[in-house]
Amino acid sequence: MRRLYASMSRLIKADIEALDHELALYERTYGMPSKTFYASYERGLNGRLWSPDFAAWSTLYVARLERESLYHQMLGQPEA
Repeated sequence: MRRLYASMSRLIKADIEALDHELALYERTYGMPSKTFYASYERGLNGRLWSPDFAAWSTLYVARLERESLYHQMLGQPEA
């Protein structure tokens, strides 16, 4: 069972790293951190400047948050 958790945690960590890479592309393009963008997106403040990128960016950010939560659960650590 321990090996299974180790393998799964490595896969989740790889997912997080891949998501971070994709998120960094949006962050450079739009000049803001994903956390800042997402908070604004959730409040609807980007509606005036809507872009298809915003939907993709928010989806990637939520996926990253979910993977991070799962990773911490698997390791038995509190989330940051």
